[in-house]
Parts: sequence; structure tokens; C-alpha cells
Amino acid sequence: MLNVFANAYVLTTAYSSSMADFEDAVQVAAAQAAGIDVIVTRNGADYTDAPMLILTPKELLSRLMQTPEAPGGGQ
Repeated sequence: MLNVFANAYVLTTAYSSSMADFEDAVQVAAAQAAGIDVIVTRNGADYTDAPMLILTPKELLSRLMQTPEAPGGGQ
């Protein structure tokens, strides 16, 4: 698990974000700061302004099962 904390950069980026929910904006800003390019959530509608790929858990699992490196995937 990646350990990312909310520092001043993350919090000010989230605060100035156009996202309606501050906590979601913090997650996006922290993900950007950590170089993460995907957020997995059951509530994708809250992330329409996010600059990265947003997947539901089902979408992520589907993609992982299509990856040849995944156990049982791609078969």
C-alpha cells in the first residue's frame, strides 16, 4: 500500500480545485503528487473533473483479468 499524506501542497491544490467535494479533491491532489494515474471508487460521478482515469472496482477487476500477467487473466 502506498503511503501518501496531505501536506501543504496537496491541501492548497485541493482547496483551489474546481471539485465540489473537498475530501475528493484532496484524494485527487494526493494522487497527482504521488504520480498515481488511476483512482478506484464506487462514486465516479464525484470525480468528473479529475485529471486521471477513474474506475469502479468492477472496471478495475475487469481490466486486471484482461492483463496477461494476471493469474488466470487473458485466457
